[in-house]
Amino acid sequence: MGTQFWWFYDVIAGAILLISIFAGSKSGVKKSVFYFAAALISVVVAMLMSDTISENLCKGPISSSNSRKIENEIDTDTFVAEYIEELEDMGYSIRIDASKFEKALKKEGNINENVADYINDINGHNVDKRDIVIEKVRESFGIVISDTVSRTIGRYAAITAAKTIKEDTESMQELIPLLLTDEENMFPAAGVIADKYVSPAYKVIGKLVAFLIVFALLFLIIMVSLNAFYGDRKAEPVGMASHITGGIFGILTAVPLIFAAAVCVRLWAVMGNDEMLFFNNAAVDKTYVFRYFYEFLMKF
Repeated sequence: MGTQFWWFYDVIAGAILLISIFAGSKSGVKKSVFYFAAALISVVVAMLMSDTISENLCKGPISSSNSRKIENEIDTDTFVAEYIEELEDMGYSIRIDASKFEKALKKEGNINENVADYINDINGHNVDKRDIVIEKVRESFGIVISDTVSRTIGRYAAITAAKTIKEDTESMQELIPLLLTDEENMFPAAGVIADKYVSPAYKVIGKLVAFLIVFALLFLIIMVSLNAFYGDRKAEPVGMASHITGGIFGILTAVPLIFAAAVCVRLWAVMGNDEMLFFNNAAVDKTYVFRYFYEFLMKF
């Protein structure tokens, strides 16, 4: 990941601005107002529709496909072995007995607390404060699940899964029993992983893609319609005031267009796991203008 090309994003924004000003001033105030309206309407409609489109896609074939991929990757023995490996790497110099560990996982009550209590009792004394051990137990679980997601789905989905697990402190309570109770049928557990941990990543990607498609199609349709309408009319002389006002509306038109460019950059950054030489968040953060559009996008 590099930041040496950060300036190119501001160049893109500047180019869009200059082209919009030139087109607006050349077309005059009437056309430039319509162009601004076309860009603004396209962005607003795309923002409103993209979330719904992404949600429906993630609930349908994408979720089912991800569940099948994860089901083929996970099994009870592998999950327990990887979980033990992560717990033993916490830095406490402990060796975990697999059978006793499974009993702790299956014990009634809070799984995080049960595992933490088992770890604190291995050597006959507490290895650390209970709250700290509980947090490390949760982190280890997150690593195991995110590694599984990384192997089957992809790096970005794995990063999102780890973040979701960290924020959802009780997610283990639903998933772990499914991983342990029916060793012959991992699809329910895979479904939980796909819906809770993988789906947020696909919703982001789907939302960005849906925005770009809706924006491009709607903007193209409106612009073609406007050009067809004006093409059938006799050209009217454009005065200096109209040129100047058209240039001002060109500036306004550049705002939604730069936002659409920011969506493109965000999509490439996500698809590249924010590790690409050119498309990455660190490079955008160094820009003078483009970053404001990108920051607004991140809230979208």
